[in-house]
Amino acid sequence: MKPAGLRFDEAAAREILREIREINMARGCGVEAKRYRAGHEDYRAVLDELETRKLLRRDQDKYWVSLNGISLLDDTVSNELFDRFEKLFSILREQYKANLDAGLLVADLASMAQLSYESTAESLGYMVEIYCWGSRSTSFDDPLNARISPSEHILDYKTFKEFAAEAQREATNFANHVLGLVDSPAQSGELDQKSGILLSARQAGKDFPFWQSKLGPKNLPVAVVYLDVDKFKDLNTRFTNKIVDDTVLIDLQQHLVEITSDRGKTYRHGGDEFIIILPNHSLEEAK
Repeated sequence: MKPAGLRFDEAAAREILREIREINMARGCGVEAKRYRAGHEDYRAVLDELETRKLLRRDQDKYWVSLNGISLLDDTVSNELFDRFEKLFSILREQYKANLDAGLLVADLASMAQLSYESTAESLGYMVEIYCWGSRSTSFDDPLNARISPSEHILDYKTFKEFAAEAQREATNFANHVLGLVDSPAQSGELDQKSGILLSARQAGKDFPFWQSKLGPKNLPVAVVYLDVDKFKDLNTRFTNKIVDDTVLIDLQQHLVEITSDRGKTYRHGGDEFIIILPNHSLEEAK
């Protein structure tokens, strides 16, 4: 691959998605995100954009091509994957109707679907993106213990294709908001009076309910991160409040804006305390 000259190079993006999908399929698990980014340092901006557009997702710091990403590739492999998803979804849906919250060993699910354990585990790694699971194992690497349990939401749609289409629409709409393709009241607001860099704590009190009202009915998460600066008082004692405010805190706030601008918003909660609101991000993604 050639380094991407643009922030989002579609050809490079497709090649990255194919490569990660191939690794997902070969190993039956996610790709270590940090290691992959280190090995593809010239493409970190493309990877960031793929995450923002919800074409690539992180689960426990491992990369999986998202359902949106699989659809975008639209090739024989993608079609075969969706056929497999449909078979597993149908079994899990009927299993829920018959046994409600009983859950199922992934090994038993593989047997019922007449698939290998590896293929089943890999498929579930993609399928957990949609929100219809009551509980599941953190990973599906252990054939003896890995389990999955659907929730009542699996009855919302009769096919996986319908469920995935709705999840894809939500992901696309969210990406459009974040990328500024459509207006959203949570993309602007009252700035912190002291520095004028981050949004105010009062604005956070408005934006969090806004995203809850938008995403909550669709069972999509809103992550909130609370940050404070370690040993902040020691810095003030050593360098004085003014120097710390004019240098360290300014640089920190600008850095927070840079790393969150494509994913959410950052707010100043106090002198050395900050809040980050990340719409449509799970706990693991927020970490």
